[in-house]
Parts: sequence; structure tokens; C-alpha cells
Amino acid sequence: MVAVLALVLAGCRAGLSIEPPPSFLVIARDRREVKAITPDEVKLWVREFDDPHGASASFWGDTLRNELLKNRGYVLIGERKVSDRDGREGLELLMEATAQGQAHRYLMTLFVGEGRIRVGELVGPKPVFDRYLEDVRKALASMTS
Repeated sequence: MVAVLALVLAGCRAGLSIEPPPSFLVIARDRREVKAITPDEVKLWVREFDDPHGASASFWGDTLRNELLKNRGYVLIGERKVSDRDGREGLELLMEATAQGQAHRYLMTLFVGEGRIRVGELVGPKPVFDRYLEDVRKALASMTS
């Protein structure tokens, strides 16, 4: 009985825990995903995925760079190491692209550990994106799971 309970508890995870900044309206939330938006259409999307193969943070960082910069045409503005409240190291990519004639900024934050991948994405028109950037960075750094 104790062994069965231990297996059940090991499989249970509290889920993704993040509070978007007050300027965002949460439009969807479940155990593994949070979506939020501002009145001027800056969007925040945080997701958690299982990684049954246990790939390294380096692998996933290289994969993101290849996909976003080489295949999707984003321009890298900045890259830095970050960490979350649980002390997991992560990668932050700040990028820009033009869509329908307007510059858009895109922030992607990646945390890898314990067989899970957590991705935070912030996207919005360049003129308003920076208004939310620091508050979203703080929210992502406070994230736990």
C-alpha cells in the first residue's frame, strides 16, 4: 500500500505556478498552461511539457535558436541566462520580426529540468512591447512548478 501511494504521489505535480503582471488579463489557465493578454494586444503564454527523453537545456536552447532564427526569420536582439524561483537555470532569447509591415518583439524563456520543459513567451508590437518586458521577466523568474 505504501509503495502504491509513493508511486501515485511521485506522478502528481502541483502544476505550473505563475502570476502574470497586473496589467495582463488571464484568459486561460490550467495545470500546464497560462495565457494572458494586455489591452494593447501584448500576449503572454507560459507552458510546461514533459520531456521523456531528458534532453539538456543546451540541446533545447540550440533547437530554439535554429528554429526561430534560421527557419522563422527572427532577428536576435539579446540572449542571456536566467533562473527561476526553484533555482533552475534557463535561457532567454529576445528577438524581433516584421509581420504585416509592423515590427514585433518576441521574448522566449526556456527552463529545463526534472524531465520537464517550461517555456514562457511574450509577443507584441514593438512600440508597446517594452512597456511590459521587465514585469514579465520578474513574473517568469518567480515561476515554479
